[in-house]
Amino acid sequence: NTIYRWNTEEVATFTTNVSNSQIVTGITMATGKQAYKYEGIKQSVQPKQSLVVSKYNVGWRHEMTIVIFNGEPTTKAELEKLAQGIVSVMVENNYKGTAGNGAFEIYGWEVGLEMSAATRDLQDAESGGAYIVTLSTPENTPEAHLPATFYPATGTYAAAKAAAEALLTPAT
Repeated sequence: NTIYRWNTEEVATFTTNVSNSQIVTGITMATGKQAYKYEGIKQSVQPKQSLVVSKYNVGWRHEMTIVIFNGEPTTKAELEKLAQGIVSVMVENNYKGTAGNGAFEIYGWEVGLEMSAATRDLQDAESGGAYIVTLSTPENTPEAHLPATFYPATGTYAAAKAAAEALLTPAT
């Protein structure tokens, strides 16, 4: 239930594994830029991917639904910015894989995700009046691959977690 979100244009470089380009081994943010961390509870973070088949192409739709319980002014400002941008989201999975090689996945790392829905129903007993926000691959622009795996070359869950947390500090 933890995600790390960044604006796609604020990433300086992605480093990938030489033998498998679906494994991202490093992320470097542009100077002064950083990722933001969202902590969910229970099922408030809902990542999803689905196959998109068109007449001449096959791709993947990445989607992330996030339930945001905070209705403070800073949250509203963040949501308004999010509605205008293209982002990538790294999810920490419950299943960590072997030595952590399945712990983190990056949704929208090639094309990016845009806000495709946002609602808040103060009378909704299930969400308690929370914002329900969906970020998804833009229409007619599928991702070429499933979400990438984030796994630094050091090869441990602890290293992956530390690298994810390091994204929260503005790059120098």
